[in-house]
Amino acid sequence: TVLPSSGEEGIEPNARAGLLGLEATVDAQLLFDNDELDAPAERVPDADAEMGYADANETIAEWTGALFSAGELSADDGVGEQVVDASELIATFGSGGYATLGYNSQQVREKQSFFGKLLSSEPEPDSIESYSTIETATRRALYRHRSLAGDLTEAVRSLLVTMGPPAWLNREAIADARGTVAEETGGSAVRGGDVPLEEGTHLTVLVL
Repeated sequence: TVLPSSGEEGIEPNARAGLLGLEATVDAQLLFDNDELDAPAERVPDADAEMGYADANETIAEWTGALFSAGELSADDGVGEQVVDASELIATFGSGGYATLGYNSQQVREKQSFFGKLLSSEPEPDSIESYSTIETATRRALYRHRSLAGDLTEAVRSLLVTMGPPAWLNREAIADARGTVAEETGGSAVRGGDVPLEEGTHLTVLVL
């Protein structure tokens, strides 16, 4: 559900009624705040507004696409130490209430051609680099790139998903990241999983 921005006056009652109406028919509502998606504070020309909505829709599609595809690995990808599947998502959304999604993705290696893979070996990150990358990505997902602002200590359940090239999935860092999420959400129950992507070029962290 996309919430109206502060510049869209007059539609707050309709939005509120819509949220309340959905409560009886859905398990949970994943909220996206237009203001958190860099929506303009004042009304802009229609052409610019359409571009802004397109950018916001692209962001929502990227974030939710990554979340709901977490358990859909191809035959070429490895199996995570802790697998994320649909049951983990359902259990985290729970029954009723609202959810916010934190997202951070950064490129950690270049995409290689077929012949490039044959002719060169790619250096793997050391433990310090992979640990630091996951730690930073987790904190950015928690505080800088969230679909909805709010008090994290009100969270009842959380899910941390880390996906990327296997060499970057530092097990110690992932375990400590779950601890960070638990601490920042006031001790909520934190599920977690990792998704190794053999051909992946980005390390992505999602916090639901």
